[in-house]
Amino acid sequence: TTPNEHNINGAEYPRIGEDRRVHFRVFAPNAQKVEISFRGEMTKEADGYWSLVSKEPEVVGFHYYQIIVDGVSTADPNGKPFFGMGKWVSGIEIPEEGVDYYLPQHVPHGEIRTQMYYSDITQAWRKCLVYTPAGYDENNTQKYPVLYLQHGSGEDETGWSNQGKADNILDNLIAGQKAVPMLVVMDRGYATDPTEKETGQKGRFNFNTFERVVINELIPMIDRNYRTLPDREHRAIAGLSMGGFQAVSIGPVSYTHLRA
Repeated sequence: TTPNEHNINGAEYPRIGEDRRVHFRVFAPNAQKVEISFRGEMTKEADGYWSLVSKEPEVVGFHYYQIIVDGVSTADPNGKPFFGMGKWVSGIEIPEEGVDYYLPQHVPHGEIRTQMYYSDITQAWRKCLVYTPAGYDENNTQKYPVLYLQHGSGEDETGWSNQGKADNILDNLIAGQKAVPMLVVMDRGYATDPTEKETGQKGRFNFNTFERVVINELIPMIDRNYRTLPDREHRAIAGLSMGGFQAVSIGPVSYTHLRA
């Protein structure tokens, strides 16, 4: 077994077996019951540790989990935090044998930049993350297409880079000439207008305010601050789950309103 790649420095557990089963070990000597979310109840050992091994091999990829101690859910103190499931949780990466498209490689690397902007619509500061490809600062006359990439429900703008390793994937695709150099904007997919209620025909997936933020504030801000190709032929939006719904909803509206 090998330590989970998202463990803090020096933490030996969780560990990933060659059979893709996960080995958990948690120190809770005074607890009456300890569980791993979605994986079951742990067994108490004589030294105050609790242990559990996945019954079945885990599916390759990233998985959220929490430790539940006497009914109280918490992130694993041995792991780095991730925002998912609407809260701070822990994460396990089950590697896929023979696959390296999401791993850092010896290729030119881009950057994930934090971009703050004030939203008049929400009357609050917002933060998005922007991937800039390798050479962005050196090639200071080159302009780039932009992909707006939206996260799923219960996550935020950090998900694509922290959980999804989007920067590694883009670096590798661009280096392999499987993608053109581009900017990728990852914004938080929630917005509330304090002056009005959310209304419309979109049911519980009602993102009218976020739609306005993207079209009237986010895209113009990115075009002002980055070297973009500011026309609809070089601008795209995509997303996961809730973000996919937003892409389908916002894309046609932006196509109509952003005629540049």
